[in-house]
Amino acid sequence: MKVVVLFLACLAAVQADIYMDSPRGSNNRLDEARRDRNNGNRLFDSQNNNRGGYNVGGVYYYTGTKVTIEWKNQHSCSDPNSHCQLIVQYMCDSRMRDGSSTGTIPENPSQCENYDCNTDLEYGMHETFEYWQNCKYRERNQGLFTADRNLNGYTARFTRQNNAGTRRGYECAEERDYYPYWAPSPWKDIVIMTSNVSACPYYQSESQNVKSRSTCQVPSPYYQYWRRCGKRYIIPSDMEECQSITWNYTRDARNKVCAGSITSDPTMNNKSLLLRGMWKEHPSHGIAAPDCREAPWSRDNHLGNGMGGHANTYNWTIPAGIDHEFCVLRMRYNISTNEYDAWSSSANWTLLNAPKPRPGQRTNIPIWEKLGLNKTEATRRDFIFRQNPEVQLYPDLDMELRLAINTNQFGRTFQDRTHTFAIRSISENHECAGKTIHNLQVRGKRGNIVQTYPGVEYDFVPNRLSVTQDDCIHFQWTGSNTNPNNNAGQGKQGTDRHNIVMLKEPVYPEGQPKVNTFGQWGVNYPAHLSNTTFLGFDRDTMDVLALLYNCESKGEKQEA
Repeated sequence: MKVVVLFLACLAAVQADIYMDSPRGSNNRLDEARRDRNNGNRLFDSQNNNRGGYNVGGVYYYTGTKVTIEWKNQHSCSDPNSHCQLIVQYMCDSRMRDGSSTGTIPENPSQCENYDCNTDLEYGMHETFEYWQNCKYRERNQGLFTADRNLNGYTARFTRQNNAGTRRGYECAEERDYYPYWAPSPWKDIVIMTSNVSACPYYQSESQNVKSRSTCQVPSPYYQYWRRCGKRYIIPSDMEECQSITWNYTRDARNKVCAGSITSDPTMNNKSLLLRGMWKEHPSHGIAAPDCREAPWSRDNHLGNGMGGHANTYNWTIPAGIDHEFCVLRMRYNISTNEYDAWSSSANWTLLNAPKPRPGQRTNIPIWEKLGLNKTEATRRDFIFRQNPEVQLYPDLDMELRLAINTNQFGRTFQDRTHTFAIRSISENHECAGKTIHNLQVRGKRGNIVQTYPGVEYDFVPNRLSVTQDDCIHFQWTGSNTNPNNNAGQGKQGTDRHNIVMLKEPVYPEGQPKVNTFGQWGVNYPAHLSNTTFLGFDRDTMDVLALLYNCESKGEKQEA
């Protein structure tokens, strides 16, 4: 009798998340009055828990200032147990928006206002409709390792992590899953934090910040025809195949027939025009190569702080010359366990050149070599890399252990993105022009630690700020009106509000408690504004910081 025992292979499949607390990561949320987000497919594929993310996050920054990016990733980085990369990018576009509903933007223009999904303000949008269309019909990289996953298509929307080709906003799954990406991307690189710093020269030289990309531009009639006819892919990813495309406008439009009919141009009825595919170079972003450094340490199974009990952070100095009202920050967390060496040339040769397995069959990763087995014995006992193998642990005992291995998670990418924010240049007449400006933000949302998890309770970012006389502090906070009404906190139910006040002077020195005496720091009684000073601010400024003023850059849509 065969006995199968279920066993969790915790060193293999990767279940992880990444959340940004500053600037606030959305995790696809938008004003939900509940702890779970409504739609994980709204803008992008995060692969995070539904409870993560902030409802709003609209702020603005000045160019030349430092923004503290703070995050937490579940599972390790810069630890012997894993290989990881943390990649931070930004994009600005006047059409980017948070939207006013949690629905996913349509891909059929007839479902959008004025037949233009790029401008329909109901739906949030980061990447554009044209970017998605190019991804949807462009040949995917056939050299990528797909394990035993059955990819449902041949274009860049289908990957090992998204084998069904599920659409999230207008994001391209292949671009999301791989870095550096070989096709044009609208995202500009800020920093790559990696457990393998020897790869930094490669990351920096291959970044689209400094290196152009090339893709195939197919003739429009050819594209329209094959889009209706359901070709596997329309836009080749190979230069030779691209340049071999020809389309005789009159002959091909007349003779080629499929389920749909091509729209003809009356002006071309009596003309013959030979159109060809063109291999087109797209220039680099023309900005400096990204920073690259060792990733800060974090440990396994811990969605919290890093070294020394402090949150992991990176300080981004915003480059001059951006000056845009609609920008988004994106952070990706790519992780694989240490036994899977994605950088090994011999491993990649095995993965890329071995015959492609059918779903459920083995892939030719020589796991048996690490176990002291030969290939025949490993195959007989199921010590092979496939979905949920049932391994015979002892050669003479008819008992098998089923390993919980999910092959789309060997090398897995998680992601978070901010809500839209603005980047502005400071005018010459501004009182802080020419001075050091410190950005002081607020992380966390209303509720206790259980109610906000995987978010956090309130704190300032940075929570310790060293300034000198004549420095400027740019206070930035943004709050939601749609937190769950039963979340803990004072003030109107459901609201987030932040302020800064000085605490009342202590009644007695700390460390010398007296019975029935009140007024210590832990009591948190605010001082009266008439009896205190704060950084030399005048009374009007302290009023603004202490009281509820409508001075947010962007609030919820019902407040706009």
